[in-house]
Amino acid sequence: MGKKLTNYTPEKTKKWIINLGKKLYGSDNQLKKISKVLEKHFSSDHTFSEKEGKTIYDLARTFNDQTGTALIESIDKDYECLAFRMKNKIEKEYNCKLLSEKALVDQIVNSYIRKLGYSKIMKLYDKPTSLCNEQVNLLKFYSMECDRCHRQFISGLETLRAIKQPSLKVNIKSNKAYISQNQQINNNEKINDPK
Repeated sequence: MGKKLTNYTPEKTKKWIINLGKKLYGSDNQLKKISKVLEKHFSSDHTFSEKEGKTIYDLARTFNDQTGTALIESIDKDYECLAFRMKNKIEKEYNCKLLSEKALVDQIVNSYIRKLGYSKIMKLYDKPTSLCNEQVNLLKFYSMECDRCHRQFISGLETLRAIKQPSLKVNIKSNKAYISQNQQINNNEKINDPK
């Protein structure tokens, strides 16, 4: 029979649950296991068991910000290489270091790739033929999805630009201040000339 639990407060329960989550889903534990498996694998003719293969794949997902595994899983096989290349190029272009920035890049790439996929499907119907109601409704659906993907792509890209754009700090001590960007301001007020 197991140990008797005494004085198990909500705080102790919370701590126990957090530690359990770290053991089950934390990457450190998995990395230790896989390190031993890889050592065996590269030092002999060891082949990965199904369980070892799954653990390796789970780890790849754990480090998705560096591997792109979750992004690649979410798209059509035809676009995997493009998505991976695009992810790396955008991250480099915007100098993405934070996990939130890299997650946003995944969202941007996913939207772009989905739009390509829907456009490819719509191309099947580009020949002038008679279409039944189901086909017309399907084309409407794909058209709306293309628009939605495009909006998500643009929104994600604008958000990334805004995040990466340095903030402008200005202190103004004046009764009148005209602040503009790429605009000309004509002030038609007469200046008192003391003649």
